[in-house]
Amino acid sequence: MPKLLTLPEVQAHLRVSRATVRRLIIRGQLPIVKVGRRTLVTRQALDAFVRHQQVRRDPDAQTDAPT
Repeated sequence: MPKLLTLPEVQAHLRVSRATVRRLIIRGQLPIVKVGRRTLVTRQALDAFVRHQQVRRDPDAQTDAPT
């Protein structure tokens, strides 16, 4: 059974506001599980969200620093 997180736990993990977590859910970026009136997020869904948010830097990209 997957680990289920409450919205305050998701908020703490991402270090964002409650409004941001709700916005991610409304936009469909963060899938939820409803258990009765409780809104929960699986740990797997949260980990997948974080993985998709990672920014990969192009090693060939120009930098603003003088050479």
